[in-house]
Amino acid sequence: AVVMASKNYPKSSTIGSTIEIPSNLESMIFHMGTKIENDELQTNGGRVLSVVSFGETLEDAKSKAYSDVNKIKCKEMFFRNDIGSKMCYNNKNK
Repeated sequence: AVVMASKNYPKSSTIGSTIEIPSNLESMIFHMGTKIENDELQTNGGRVLSVVSFGETLEDAKSKAYSDVNKIKCKEMFFRNDIGSKMCYNNKNK
């Protein structure tokens, strides 16, 4: 999953910015800080969207998620691309 957050998060949140999500994404989109106002999807909090993808490998899933994140339009959101690169395993379950 890649979290898209409101500009200036965590210090403050931008509320009321228009979000455009195309219908042809491969990922699932989970809404966390959104609202509908005047028939328009808008930001409404700090962590706004979570873009979730699956793949045969971690790199495949990340590639799909980041590809879709870049298709979502909102001037008042950002995302990080420097986290989520390590895979953790529980040795007891091997």
